[in-house]
Amino acid sequence: MSTIAPRGWRAATWAVPRPDAAVAVPVALTGAGLLLWLVSLGDIDLARMNDYGLLPALPATWFAGIALLLAAAAAGVCQARSRPGLIALATAALVVALYGTVPAVSATPQYFWVYKHIGVTRYIELHGSVTAGIDIYHRWPGFFAVAAAFSWLAGRPNPVDYAGWAEVFFTLVSTVGVAALGRRLLGDARLGQLAALLFALTNWVGQSYFAPQAFAFALSLGIFILLFDHFGDVRGNPVRRVVLRAAGALVRRRLVLEPLRTAAPRGGRRERLATAALVVLLQVAVVASHQLTPYMLVLGVAGLAVLGVVRPWWVVGTLAVVTVAYLIPNLSFVQHSFGLFSGVDPIDNVRTQGLFRPDPMPGKDLNGLTGQLLSLSIWLLAAVGAVRWARRSPRPAGSPGPAGPAGPAEGDAWALVPVVLVLATGVLVVGQNYGGEGILRVVLFSLPWSAILAARALAPGDGGWRPRRAPSILAVTAGLGALFVPAFFGQAAMNIIPPDEVRAADHLYSAGTPGVPIVLATPDFPVKLADTYDRFGPNEQNVPALLDHAELRDHPLGPSDVGAVTTVLDWYGREGYLVFGTSEETYADIYRLTPPGALRSLETALVRSGRFRLWYSTPNTRIYHYQAAAPAPGAAGTAPRTAHPTGGAS
Repeated sequence: MSTIAPRGWRAATWAVPRPDAAVAVPVALTGAGLLLWLVSLGDIDLARMNDYGLLPALPATWFAGIALLLAAAAAGVCQARSRPGLIALATAALVVALYGTVPAVSATPQYFWVYKHIGVTRYIELHGSVTAGIDIYHRWPGFFAVAAAFSWLAGRPNPVDYAGWAEVFFTLVSTVGVAALGRRLLGDARLGQLAALLFALTNWVGQSYFAPQAFAFALSLGIFILLFDHFGDVRGNPVRRVVLRAAGALVRRRLVLEPLRTAAPRGGRRERLATAALVVLLQVAVVASHQLTPYMLVLGVAGLAVLGVVRPWWVVGTLAVVTVAYLIPNLSFVQHSFGLFSGVDPIDNVRTQGLFRPDPMPGKDLNGLTGQLLSLSIWLLAAVGAVRWARRSPRPAGSPGPAGPAGPAEGDAWALVPVVLVLATGVLVVGQNYGGEGILRVVLFSLPWSAILAARALAPGDGGWRPRRAPSILAVTAGLGALFVPAFFGQAAMNIIPPDEVRAADHLYSAGTPGVPIVLATPDFPVKLADTYDRFGPNEQNVPALLDHAELRDHPLGPSDVGAVTTVLDWYGREGYLVFGTSEETYADIYRLTPPGALRSLETALVRSGRFRLWYSTPNTRIYHYQAAAPAPGAAGTAPRTAHPTGGAS
């Protein structure tokens, strides 16, 4: 007996949907790029690092993987139909590949200064509290308390196990924040994701690692999102109107002053009060975690309040009160230890200070030059974007245009928002160099807003987005990526700490004699990483180093310098630990603080003097115990203080 299938059965059963090439191509490129990156990790040889950092150690497959991810992002951006998810997927993969390379091939977190943060976290894990007199971190413990809680919940009591991946985590969180802010300001999810991509490709300053700065920066982006969503207003304000008219005159076009996207504060009174409470709570977390970020946030929000973009004023006032109230009980400590203001010369404040030299090795020169070019490139794109945004002629809401079919009227007053926020970051260098890192913080805090403006610069005209624009977007992102790689990886030879050096440092704090001071040859060693770091001297923010002292730099070292070394150690007590390591030698060589081999020669001379006994060693580390021959001269004094390249609290 035969049966007859229902009409249309064959089509319903066997028909396979045709793949959408517009989606398949970016997804395939993303997958292939990630696969190549994963394959490349096994071929990265850290032994090949030199003054050019990680570049000589990266195989061709690594660069091919990054190129495919950039192509995937360009293909996602230049869709005829907006598909921001494709851009987000490619951007996330690119962040993992760029920022995850070092933690994927190194068993320990990079950057020697990150270990101080690990030590504070472990201290809180051990004691369940902080002690304000130990150092500045115990006075701003918010991030460390959160990290200690995470360690406890994750069952990882030593952050060394996971801190290396913090750079990937915080960068991903920040890119999400930039994408959200870009969407709100530009009125286009595609442009918001493009801004996030540009942010990821230009964030070369290395401030997203396991540190209070990264934590507070991510929270500050969240605060801006809440403010724009619930307290944003571009309606009439006399001061704002004057500024907007002046800006319109500069570009010879009139800016539209009517309310746009978030024209009035949204939500009822109860909802807005709840949001305000959340904003204040986040600000408390920022204030308790980092010394600088809350002030940069308040400056930016105050600028927007003057323009009438953020209302009411009491929201801004509350943020400022919370910030200042936290500083007051800590003001004397900051003033005594660091100084509230370092000077009013902005030119001097943007100079990098400390042991960094004007004549390092060529690779370090390339690292610095590409970083500067990368920042100048994104700022130039931002300037173009600001002008293009301001010059847009009025267009009825809902008409086709760069913002998309459902976009708002053009020529909107939100154009000034990222401009004001970029300019507000420059206030820092008027009175503070932030331990020689002031210019790096200006770059960091201005970057989200610069990326948003740069995304506007790359937006098409009335023709809209088309796949044929992909090569031009790829060219821009590839150019930024080519600058990013040496700018970000150029110091890897100093930043990547060998695991045995970390073990040696841990052993020093666990088996060393409490109260005995620790002195390094150069700053590049993972000190203060243990929960007992407070039991060792000297009581200074940074562990002292021999090459902090000018008399031990710029010449061959040997027996004639033993006296200078013992004088430094005698300042701190009758005995001490002196650490020599491979990373320290690399640091001295790359910055040309001493001739090649000088530290090894000095170490040999110190051993032959009979005053230094080898206390502990690993393949890359030698720790010596020093015993003074007589009571230390000037024991009641303090060691001469010299500028330190990482003197600012992170």
